[in-house]
Amino acid sequence: MNPVSRARQCRLAAAIVSLLGSAIGSAATITVTTAGDAGTASTCTLRQALASANADAAGVSACTAGSGADTIGFAPNLANSTISLSGGELAIRDAVTVQGSGQTLDGSGASPVLYAAPAAGSGSTPQVALSNLTLSNGYSTSTLRAGGLTARYVDLTLNQVTVSSNAAKNAPSGGVLLASVASSFDHVTISANFSQSSGSTTGGILIGGAASTTLTHSSISGNQAAVSSTYSSGGMYIAGGASVAVLDSTIANNSATGSISKLAGAVMLFDGSADFVNATIANNSASGINNLAGALFSSGSGTSQAVHLVNCTVTGNVANGNDTPTAGGVLASLLSATFMLSNTIASGNSGYSKDAYALNYAYLGAQSSLLGSALQPSLSGNGNVFSDAPGVSALAGNGGNTLTMALNAASPALRAGSTALAAFNGQPLHFDQRGSGFPRRLGPSIDIGAYQDPGDRVFAEAFETEL
Repeated sequence: MNPVSRARQCRLAAAIVSLLGSAIGSAATITVTTAGDAGTASTCTLRQALASANADAAGVSACTAGSGADTIGFAPNLANSTISLSGGELAIRDAVTVQGSGQTLDGSGASPVLYAAPAAGSGSTPQVALSNLTLSNGYSTSTLRAGGLTARYVDLTLNQVTVSSNAAKNAPSGGVLLASVASSFDHVTISANFSQSSGSTTGGILIGGAASTTLTHSSISGNQAAVSSTYSSGGMYIAGGASVAVLDSTIANNSATGSISKLAGAVMLFDGSADFVNATIANNSASGINNLAGALFSSGSGTSQAVHLVNCTVTGNVANGNDTPTAGGVLASLLSATFMLSNTIASGNSGYSKDAYALNYAYLGAQSSLLGSALQPSLSGNGNVFSDAPGVSALAGNGGNTLTMALNAASPALRAGSTALAAFNGQPLHFDQRGSGFPRRLGPSIDIGAYQDPGDRVFAEAFETEL
């Protein structure tokens, strides 16, 4: 190689390294130094830090200027502090990671807490990540906002986040609203949120639009909806082509109430699809006229959708109505819906059809599941077991990240499941709902439901080297 060519290559390499270095080093780290809200030229509040990240400029603040996909953290003395919002909702308009240390973002009962969406005309889909934060005491009266968190057209990641005690009136959700958002929730709690509405709504979380959401090791509990419109739910609403996977999680003690039909205590699906795997859906209630489900209601406009429960526990749910159809457990009503229960407990629920009801030619199937006797259709065969006494204990902390329902010694769910069906996305379930340390497979057979009884553990481990 001649000296000129070598020199050109060296200059090119140096330019590439320089560009890479600029790209890697472009993002800023912004530290929030005060728990106030509005701030001054000498402070860096969370609101000011977000403004800096959104505009890539410090503005009138002491914050570091944003630059690309920034990271916002908090000074050590602000750990577990409360930030009371006096200037309305906080806004995220660009890619950012907010790493909390136990902060509570308090909407002061006057505004929603947090809104994340790309800046108008940007054409981007920002990546937004929140961790170790609580969003509380927000309030919305807008059809475009939830009381706690609203995200539109972003890629959203939540880890160790709680959305609790928010409220809404004539808004889509008391707690969380996701619109066309690809999202991942891990160790997230959505609890004690409330929505009162004359339109369709949910107390906990509404997921809409053609995007996928995964909730893992999470809890949706104690949310309420008081409504005067059909198609509403207490805990979760999945709509508009959204696809949701609920893994190793609990949906419990949610309620929907109104002098109206088509309500779900736990989950309403309207043109949405969902997988529930190693999940407990318990003690939810729907009270209205008819077309009620205490646990899961699948409906829509005719768009094909699929709902699949694998190793789930659906029990203790109630539908209080004046007429049929109602189901304490599962109600499948969409003409083209496919609703399948595998290794799932659907027993011990209360309603006209206590545990499962299918109408309008919806397909409701079950295999290797524990089912109550009040069913439509009968769901006989396919390895199913029938009993109105599922033999489960009350929701409790039995280990792991979420509340579960242990199996009693006489439960018909014990060792009645199918090992082949204990799988998701082609991969076997190695653990029950509680996660690592609670193996799903302890011998030649497994239990039905989200909880795997440890009774065979000693036997299985004693002979492990011989299997």
